[in-house]
Amino acid sequence: MKRPGLPHLSRTTSRGREYWYFRRRGYPLVRLPEPTDPGFLAAYAEARDGKPQRAAPGRTSIAALIDSYQSSPRWDRLAPRTRRDYDKVLGRIRQKAGRHDVSVITRPAVIAARDANRETPRLANYICSLYSILCEHAIDIGWMPRNPVKGIEHLPLTGPGYAPWPEADIARFRESATGRARLIFELCLGTGQRIGDVLRFRWADLDADGITLVQSKGRRAGKADETMWVPFAPALETYLATVRRDGLTIVAEAKHGRPVSYRAANQSFSDARIAAGLSEDRFAHGLRANRASELYEMGLTDAQVQAITGHKSAVMARKYGRGARQRKLAEAARGKGK
Repeated sequence: MKRPGLPHLSRTTSRGREYWYFRRRGYPLVRLPEPTDPGFLAAYAEARDGKPQRAAPGRTSIAALIDSYQSSPRWDRLAPRTRRDYDKVLGRIRQKAGRHDVSVITRPAVIAARDANRETPRLANYICSLYSILCEHAIDIGWMPRNPVKGIEHLPLTGPGYAPWPEADIARFRESATGRARLIFELCLGTGQRIGDVLRFRWADLDADGITLVQSKGRRAGKADETMWVPFAPALETYLATVRRDGLTIVAEAKHGRPVSYRAANQSFSDARIAAGLSEDRFAHGLRANRASELYEMGLTDAQVQAITGHKSAVMARKYGRGARQRKLAEAARGKGK
């Protein structure tokens, strides 16, 4: 289509489609109808006069974009747990920016949102990721010509969620927690696995020294699940001998023997943590770091720790057991210096 000779009129082509904008420094970026549309000149005049036109009130708002995304095949393909995680952050985005038009989603704005949440880096990174996902969906439905926030650098994850629990807190939790929460705690601590993987442990997969398990790598990363054998810590082996077998899975509902959902398990664990009087930064995921630290203290190599925790890189294994590994290396160095 021939471009009309009007100042500040911009045309962009994306995925075979043309998009027209009024683009002028100091003015809002306004998407316009195609030049053949009867309302084109009126929309252009309003944009030029500083009265940007919206095709319909709220039609291309961020809230409307979220609604469209959550009704799309992209959303349907996500795992249930991923949808729950996304939904929490999308709710925050909707509350903070839902009434604004999608044209306000710019790289500087999303970086500012990331930095405003730097005290919680996991949330900050989720915000970046979900804005990028929303922009990709906006391109698909013709609301944006390109993704302005693609590739924004994420903050490093060095928060307390990865810190091992102090021995005093482990003792307090064991003294206070019972039932499902105590069982989940012992399984996470004794195997170094995530809650989601622990919930799939089956009694039939136990042997004298450990368990054969399927470690989920996550649909978001596009990785296949992996079957592996993991040895038990002695304390877990002793504790499991006292657990009643209510179902096929080790963690099961007492009444019907059905597997326990991630949400229910996480809630049980959180309630038990609060009842034990522990701080909010005592996450189940931190017990994975406890197990990695314990393995390093036993003198295991990076490769051996990886084989048990399931980390795919030595870097991640070291990150989880960083304190114990550093001390072990320092002690070895001191010995060589004698």
